[in-house]
Amino acid sequence: MKVKLLIFSLLVWLLSTLSATGQTAQEKRLIDEFNKGKKENIDARQKNSTQSVTNRSRTLSQDNTPTDNIIDDKFKFTTDSLRVMEILNSRSTGVFGRELFDKKNVSFAPVYNIPTPANYILAGGDQVLIDIWGEVDKSYDLKISPDGNINIPEVGVVHLAGLTVAQAENVVRNSVAKRNEGVETGSTKVTFSLGNIRSIKVNVIGEAAVPGTYTVPSLATLFNVLYAAGGVSDIGSLRNIKLYRNGKQVAALDVYDYLLNGKNVADIRLDDNDLVVIEPFKSIVDIRGQVRRARKYELKDGESFVDLLKISGGFDGKAYTDNVTVHRSDGKRLEIITLDKDRFEDFVLVNRDSIIVGEIVPTYTNRVTLKGAVWRPGDYQVSHVIATVGDLVRKAEGVREDAFLGRVQISRLDTVDMQRGIISVNLGDVLSGKASDVLLNKEDIVTVFSLDTLRQKQFLSIKGEVNNPNDSIPFVRNATVEDVILLANGLTDGASRARLEVFRRIKNPNSTEVSDRKALAFQFEIGEDLSIKDRDSKFRLEPFDEIVVRRSPGYIKQQTVRIKGEVVFPGEYVLTDIDNRLSTLVSNAGGLSQTAYAKGAYLRRKIGDDEQERVKAIEKIMRNMQSASKDSLKLDIEELKTSYMVGINLIDALQRPGSDVDVVLQEGDELVIPEFNNTVKISGAVYYPNAVTYMPNMSINDYINMAGGYSQQARRKPFIIYMNGMVASGNLGRKSIQPGCEIVVPQRPMSKQVTLSEILAITTSSVSMLALIANLVK
Repeated sequence: MKVKLLIFSLLVWLLSTLSATGQTAQEKRLIDEFNKGKKENIDARQKNSTQSVTNRSRTLSQDNTPTDNIIDDKFKFTTDSLRVMEILNSRSTGVFGRELFDKKNVSFAPVYNIPTPANYILAGGDQVLIDIWGEVDKSYDLKISPDGNINIPEVGVVHLAGLTVAQAENVVRNSVAKRNEGVETGSTKVTFSLGNIRSIKVNVIGEAAVPGTYTVPSLATLFNVLYAAGGVSDIGSLRNIKLYRNGKQVAALDVYDYLLNGKNVADIRLDDNDLVVIEPFKSIVDIRGQVRRARKYELKDGESFVDLLKISGGFDGKAYTDNVTVHRSDGKRLEIITLDKDRFEDFVLVNRDSIIVGEIVPTYTNRVTLKGAVWRPGDYQVSHVIATVGDLVRKAEGVREDAFLGRVQISRLDTVDMQRGIISVNLGDVLSGKASDVLLNKEDIVTVFSLDTLRQKQFLSIKGEVNNPNDSIPFVRNATVEDVILLANGLTDGASRARLEVFRRIKNPNSTEVSDRKALAFQFEIGEDLSIKDRDSKFRLEPFDEIVVRRSPGYIKQQTVRIKGEVVFPGEYVLTDIDNRLSTLVSNAGGLSQTAYAKGAYLRRKIGDDEQERVKAIEKIMRNMQSASKDSLKLDIEELKTSYMVGINLIDALQRPGSDVDVVLQEGDELVIPEFNNTVKISGAVYYPNAVTYMPNMSINDYINMAGGYSQQARRKPFIIYMNGMVASGNLGRKSIQPGCEIVVPQRPMSKQVTLSEILAITTSSVSMLALIANLVK
């Protein structure tokens, strides 16, 4: 109850003092509302935002507090005003200046670790520190009482309230001197300083983001309190924030003065029970287009477009400055005002005006452009100094060495139909005085062509037995064959020195008939020092010549084959003759071992480049065939990509060396001689594919029955794959079955309706594939 009476008395006092100062009606309304308090709303907000207040208070105290004795826990805000962060995070008005209080990385919290200002006025609650040393050593930590006094032991009561720190120091020194003569003689020293500062209460009313009563340090400024209150609301003014003290206006803050002119807002100090009044803004205008800072701004009454232009940073470099466009609303309809520059200073802006600053038209009144093979291409002005093509070229420091002077083009704009035309000039004649110069018009584009751009890029090519073949060697005059060989890093070990060829294009620009020849050919012999024979030493290359270095017929790289399995010395062997055969390889490997099964030997051969192309064709055909056809053929395409089986009869080859059955070996061949295998494998469309023991008297059907018999999808036309890679089909008797072989039962195609076109496609694909495979394994 006592607290309520105290608050009521304070509000009545504020009313009486403010009413005597001649406030505006708006200010009086704000103060009346403050005195009434809107207490119910404030109490409700305080209940919901205690935690937010604590967080904001903690932020203000932690960032700038150097030591505990400077500021303590009593400097906290006493209202819900620190709901500020929540309000700021949701604000998006875009008015210049309001974001000053929104930015989390910019703080206007009071700074305490600064020297005490000389004009700081002491009052009750301030802590002072007095040190006396010399003849007497004493220190006192004293707090100024509410009536403005301190009591210095052995000195007495000293009144300090209302004095500056400097004045108080003199008063204290004089008071101590009355009790200690050493102060006058200098043998005793007295120092006076400020310890903890007092706290004050400041009321913020009107259009603050969070109005209320704030407890702040006595060093706080008006800006500090605005920061604590979160700045202004969405309708609050930044241009005329008023400070009342004891019922009188003592200061007014224009935030724009601080932002744009650097006015020191620290001069506006606060006192206990000060009142800050934030009125609604008078006008918000929007300026867009070619200004340095295009956005919304708050204006005072009577401010003109010139004032707005200064606030927005002025026109940028692309602005059209003769006039601007103003969009204005009179409350009923919109209107356009074309504001000429002679009215900029007198034209007063009103609320909701929108100003558009246009861009200059990107055309020039006196420009010509010079391009191409000159030393300083670019844009130039047409003037009495640069009036002709010759003047322009000379101003650009002349033409480059590669300039083509015979024909310079001037692209000229026709001002009637706005179409461009071409004027050609012999620049060589103009510069030498043989021809009259050509006058320039504005927007002419003069192009001096380069000889390099007019010629096809010229190259030389070298192929064959060189270390670095290259088909794009830039052509240079007087280049020789030896020069190009050096550029190709020399010849390989297998290069033929007896035959080097140069092929030359046939070119006759004046010919009217087709030549019977397609190219010119030259042959040379080349020495150990990479020089060609004396009779050809003067031969010079021409653009697009192609040099081919042949491989020597007497140069053959080592070719290796491999033998694996049941021989005495398995491993790799080098082919020493062009007709090395199976029998030769077995002989070189020490012959067959005792466990060798020669009848099951097989040869695997690598696929060459040309054969790989045929395999790709087979693979493509198989992808287009029905899946049933692919299953029946049982071809391992992945293996065919690198190698394939060659059917051999090693027993006949060893018995008749050099005969047709004794296959001639190729590089990369691999001969595999297995051990004896007395099983027979049954696979394909049977119920239980497996391997069984070889029995001479069993027929092919007996073996199939041992695998469960034919399945429902089986085609009853089995075939046999022997260990040596050969295949047998058709009428298969008991003698057809050998140890180690595989009986394959093909699968019938899935039954479905097949169109005539599909039958033709499958048949054609099958025949093509079989022909390719037959050609492949020859």
